[in-house]
Amino acid sequence: DSWRFVRAQTTAKELKDLKIAPGPIYSLILEGLRMARLDGQVMTEEDETSWIQKILCEIDNTKAS
Repeated sequence: DSWRFVRAQTTAKELKDLKIAPGPIYSLILEGLRMARLDGQVMTEEDETSWIQKILCEIDNTKAS
């Protein structure tokens, strides 16, 4: 049951500092980070930042299509 307490280290303030406009995307990113952490894809804050950048690129590519 310890998985219930797993959270992303990144905060909404840090997302704002990355120039991501506030909105529902914050919840999607933070929940995605939590899932990535649970899956072992993300281990450090640097991993989280890289994951966020990857997701933002995927979103941009989807919008461009």
